[in-house]
Amino acid sequence: MDNKKEISLGRFTFKIDDVNKLLGFGVSQIYSEREKQIKKHGFDAENQAKNPQYCGSGQLQYAAHTLLDLEVMGNVELIEPLNWDRERFIRLCEKPQEDRIRIAAALLAAELDRLEYLRNH
Repeated sequence: MDNKKEISLGRFTFKIDDVNKLLGFGVSQIYSEREKQIKKHGFDAENQAKNPQYCGSGQLQYAAHTLLDLEVMGNVELIEPLNWDRERFIRLCEKPQEDRIRIAAALLAAELDRLEYLRNH
């Protein structure tokens, strides 16, 4: 996503306003976060499936749950997901509420991507 005002969905590129109308604001935000996980950090389904030490023991769901729990429970003891970098995870947890919700949803989408990849390979 080179242009911050456009989003690519397969063969088609849409203006953000069109995507918000088509999918809804929340879904477009989750898509953008998932795209960032893949393009910026390299966390695509194949990478995650081939690195079970970081994703194969429920780490993605745990991270998402923790990010959401911070809002509901307030001050919870932060325990990073198994084999994840603690400082990096703390930085995620310190983000504003909307960012944490978006990241948590994208982490759950990443887990679905990983499971689908494992089913098909």
